[in-house]
Amino acid sequence: MKLTHIFIGILLLFFAVPTHAQWGEKIKGNGNVTQENREVGVYEKISIDGNIDVVLVEGKEGDIIL
Repeated sequence: MKLTHIFIGILLLFFAVPTHAQWGEKIKGNGNVTQENREVGVYEKISIDGNIDVVLVEGKEGDIIL
């Protein structure tokens, strides 16, 4: 009986944790996606803050597309 209660408790935690993650802060916007091109000089590193995907493409151009 005690093992059943422990199993049910673990099962409830298993389902409660992922649903709690959906209540956090979300990105809001109007749905319009904008793109901005910037020309830059030589750089050796990129620093980002937040949940951002970065794709680096080797080439001669010194452009950054935001």
